[in-house]
Amino acid sequence: MTGIGRSYGAITVLNAIPAGIGATIGTELKTIALFSEMPDSDQKTVIIRNGLPDIFSDIFSDIFSDIFSDDHSDPHGDPDCLRTVPSADAPDLRTVLPAERPDDRTAKLCVENAYAFSGIPCPPGYILEIGSEIPASRGLKSSSSVCNAVLEAVFDEISRKHGAENPKLPEDPVSLIRLGVDCARQAGVTVTGAFDDACGCHLGGFVMTDNREDRLLFRRPYFGDFDVVIAVPGKMIRKTELPTEKMKAAAGRSLEIASIAAVRPFDALTKNGALIAEILGEDNSIAGKALSLGAFAAGMSGTGPAVAFLLEKGTAFDFIDMIGKYVGPDVTFLITQTRNSPGVTENGSRTSF
Repeated sequence: MTGIGRSYGAITVLNAIPAGIGATIGTELKTIALFSEMPDSDQKTVIIRNGLPDIFSDIFSDIFSDIFSDDHSDPHGDPDCLRTVPSADAPDLRTVLPAERPDDRTAKLCVENAYAFSGIPCPPGYILEIGSEIPASRGLKSSSSVCNAVLEAVFDEISRKHGAENPKLPEDPVSLIRLGVDCARQAGVTVTGAFDDACGCHLGGFVMTDNREDRLLFRRPYFGDFDVVIAVPGKMIRKTELPTEKMKAAAGRSLEIASIAAVRPFDALTKNGALIAEILGEDNSIAGKALSLGAFAAGMSGTGPAVAFLLEKGTAFDFIDMIGKYVGPDVTFLITQTRNSPGVTENGSRTSF
């Protein structure tokens, strides 16, 4: 038996570093985790792969047939919701160098904390395999997505292997998210705890949070169906490189954006992107160009350097044809879609839980 966990990506509407208030919109970019206890081994093995195709094998083919049976097709009918369109000689994000994936320390903390939470002793050995479509250190919530997926996989394994021992399990998705935020804080991969990012990844839709208290302030489970294009430069911006004090000095401006985020999320995303780019000294001209080409919203996600564009569904490829001439040769465009909370329809009703 193997525990299976899944989470997704998100893009930033409001960065939480300046004022502690954050907001995100979920995307269809996936992270999958597989976890198996190895009680007869003392080896704790963590395998982190770029993209999802590498984690398929004959052993897991039956397991994954259910996970990927959902119709998450892209606007042009590709059964895979992730598409990458290189700009000039930019590398395909599916083959990013292994050194650019996060280390395994965060994942191991998630395993240890899940067992501690459950009251079950952590096994002496295990195998954890993680595959993600989300590029690391670009502001696209890769760490939050990994924490969520790993915890879900470990708790799935615990419930399968130790159900008779009545282990303690998270009572709802937000409980699991809070545990993942604690893991991220311990690992030092977040400045604020990234509760907004973790909620956006796992819950989908639009979420707004107070990261100082890990509190969900506002949630719109159905945000709408939009194409999301993300311009991903080759460089990374790591949390240790951030001018956090300079960002916190912009708290007043961030709170002004927070005041409109729930009712005008497109405007908030664009204004927040301009603010963060200004603080970090990053060129934000691509956002203005995107708006002139029909994007509903455009701005840096997280602390960048990736820039996200929200578009009418079905227009992603035409948009890239137009915007591509305005970006550098190291930029790759990543195409996905907004992700609404599972089972929520446009009128707010639920079809499943």
